[in-house]
Amino acid sequence: MIDLTRALYLGLAHPHAELAPWAALTTGRPAVLDHAAAPAQRLAQLLGVERATLAPSTLHVVTDLYAALPAHVREIHVDACSYEITRWGLERALLR
Repeated sequence: MIDLTRALYLGLAHPHAELAPWAALTTGRPAVLDHAAAPAQRLAQLLGVERATLAPSTLHVVTDLYAALPAHVREIHVDACSYEITRWGLERALLR
């Protein structure tokens, strides 16, 4: 399975010989995701909820969230002041 949390799935790489002593310029994954369990737990405590999740970006969150909605959902109401990326996620969900 392709790990889409890493940017390196595209196969793009820097000539590592130019990066000595490193094998790669980046891991392709946001560093916060490698250590997300503790910050997510602290975030949940701060919000007063059982669990919280950290994601690479708002776009990833809304895309995944709305893609997971059951097919029978026919209406979603969005506040006029909602974040534009939220609308993009909804538009994508409506297209499926």
